[in-house]
Amino acid sequence: MIECDEFDEMVEACIEAGTLVLDHGSEELQQIMRVLLYRLGQEVARREEQAFTGFPKLHDGA
Repeated sequence: MIECDEFDEMVEACIEAGTLVLDHGSEELQQIMRVLLYRLGQEVARREEQAFTGFPKLHDGA
C-alpha cells in the first residue's frame, strides 16, 4: 500500500497533470483524466472515512 505522504504527493501530481490535460489535451485525454480525477477523489474520501472511523459524529445530518 502507498504511504500517506506518497499518496498525497501522487494526488497533487495528478491534479497538476489534470489541469494541463484539461487545458491542452484532446477530448479523449480529457475524458480519461476526468475519470482518473473522479476515482482519485473517491479514494481520498474513502481514506478520510477510514481515518475517522470510530470518532463520534459532530451531527446526524438532519
